[in-house]
Amino acid sequence: MIPWRLQQALRPVALSIGIFAFRHGFRNSQTYQWLSTGWGNEGWSADAAYLEAVCSWASQLRGSILECGSGLSTILLGIIAQGRATTLEHLPEWQEQVQRAAAKHSVGVNVLAAPLVNYGAFDWYSLPKPAGNGFELVLCDGPPSATRGGRYGLLPSVKHLLAEKAIILMDDVERADEQDIIGRWKREFGVTCEEPRTRHGRYAIVGV
Repeated sequence: MIPWRLQQALRPVALSIGIFAFRHGFRNSQTYQWLSTGWGNEGWSADAAYLEAVCSWASQLRGSILECGSGLSTILLGIIAQGRATTLEHLPEWQEQVQRAAAKHSVGVNVLAAPLVNYGAFDWYSLPKPAGNGFELVLCDGPPSATRGGRYGLLPSVKHLLAEKAIILMDDVERADEQDIIGRWKREFGVTCEEPRTRHGRYAIVGV
């Protein structure tokens, strides 16, 4: 087993290797593992299978992308969907960290400050103007589960900004709270849902 201090020291190298490989079209499981290992942020980062799904959908769809919560996926979107992705982030320090990482690797990203605000029955990101519209793909990896209403607020808040037949990818749907949210979306908005399994859980492909 690699000592923890050595792991920490090697992370920037792993991230640089992963970004180099990803940028040059090597987008296999090994590349995603390098990226995940290099990014760190255990307990919060998406697993490699979900990242692969995000990148696959972002490459297939040619329209605008809305990302809820910033992280490694923001960097990857800056490479494969340059100029098409808008990311909402409620933590200023995390917004700055992601922007610094993007700048270090010469990746253009659009991470907007979006504090969590009271929408009445739930809390969710404030929507900067202009946040955009006609989003074909939404990546729902935030806000944190401890937020009032969790991730439920996505559809009530931004459905009017989505393109017809938009797709939402939501991570961590093996959790009970996310299952409850999907159930509410089905009842209230008539969405469809598939739930592919990964090594660490499940993610949802939600059709609006």
